[in-house]
Amino acid sequence: MNLRSLTQVIVTLPDASSGELWPTNEFVSVDEVVDTEATCSVPGLDIDDPETAPGQSLDELVDTAADLLARVRDH
Repeated sequence: MNLRSLTQVIVTLPDASSGELWPTNEFVSVDEVVDTEATCSVPGLDIDDPETAPGQSLDELVDTAADLLARVRDH
């Protein structure tokens, strides 16, 4: 086994560069249709809270916010 110090490991890593990061929303299809059934079946998600706060149904909420890709502002 060839042991290396943390400094040696870090030196071998490539230099980071700036760029854009866009995660894929697994609940939105390519044609930007939200799978509300899959959303409602997420373990531990109480869908009543997101619907009650703005006074809109899940379908109404996703109609205004359905994007397959979401820009990540900080990474």
